Amino acid sequence: MALFRWLSDYSTCDLSSSLEGAMSELDLVISKEISNAYQLYASDRLGAELKPESQVKVLVSWASRNPQELQVEVRSHEPLLRSGTRCEHIAIALKRLLPPRSTTMNNVQPAHHELREPLPINNNNTSNTVL
Repeated sequence: MALFRWLSDYSTCDLSSSLEGAMSELDLVISKEISNAYQLYASDRLGAELKPESQVKVLVSWASRNPQELQVEVRSHEPLLRSGTRCEHIAIALKRLLPPRSTTMNNVQPAHHELREPLPINNNNTSNTVL
């Protein structure tokens, strides 16, 4: 599953109305049932001529009590390590509108880059194994 995630600074309070035009340009539809002033959920239009694994879902929400910090997630069922996916194109387009905070990575990176190395497991042997 492809997943791109980053934090962004944003000053407008109502996410749904302020990002509606951008989502429409990306051919994404905002779900009125899920979205509100505090979070936005958008996905590809039903009936779009896309493979099921290429259908993109976007979640934008306030990341903390600080009303200036957003968390942006773009995901699809496309392979994570394949470049040039629809998910990656949508993430890059949204990055232009909602740029990553200066404290985060400068490039949109797949979320798997945020994972840590596995911890060694000691089985009461003299050697440590890593799973």
